[in-house]
Amino acid sequence: MGAWKRLEVSTSNPVRSSDVRKLRQELLLQEAHWITEEEVDQILPHSKSKNIILVKCSTPKASVYVVEQDPVLFQPARSSLYYPTVYTLWEVRRWPALETISQVSKFLLGGADLMLPGVFRDDPALTWCATQVMAVRVRGNPCALAVGTTLIGSDSADKNTKGKVLAVEHFFGDALWEYGSKAVPNRGFILG
Repeated sequence: MGAWKRLEVSTSNPVRSSDVRKLRQELLLQEAHWITEEEVDQILPHSKSKNIILVKCSTPKASVYVVEQDPVLFQPARSSLYYPTVYTLWEVRRWPALETISQVSKFLLGGADLMLPGVFRDDPALTWCATQVMAVRVRGNPCALAVGTTLIGSDSADKNTKGKVLAVEHFFGDALWEYGSKAVPNRGFILG
């Protein structure tokens, strides 16, 4: 279940350029199968005019990286993984994503995890392993509405019809989204 029901900041500081370089390398290493250096530059710009701020949250316990006014990445305290925010997923659309139907989105936007019956599995090229960071999109909308960690791999998903497939960490409309500019990528995201 998504952890961003509320967001309380404990500290907020600019990230040193040496730490940004390290963060870029860690992100490239974590997501080497899909992300390019150009996309990392898009997420974490080199430009000195765009400061990258590290926000340490006490609720939930997490580190959030903010560029301009939007959070772009976060790392829960209990995890070694970096997760893109929906703001990042709207800019870098190649992030691997599971597709669902619009009727499921209301549950995801309430913080529920993604269940296997709600996932389209008609693309044999889409494979994933357990504990992979993946986005969730509604079929027909190119913009993700959630991101989380897969609980089972695609091989297990192909053999089963029940159970959770993805633990949602962040979704459109939660406190992390509210911490940013509250941008909406297209008409499919109008709340209410």
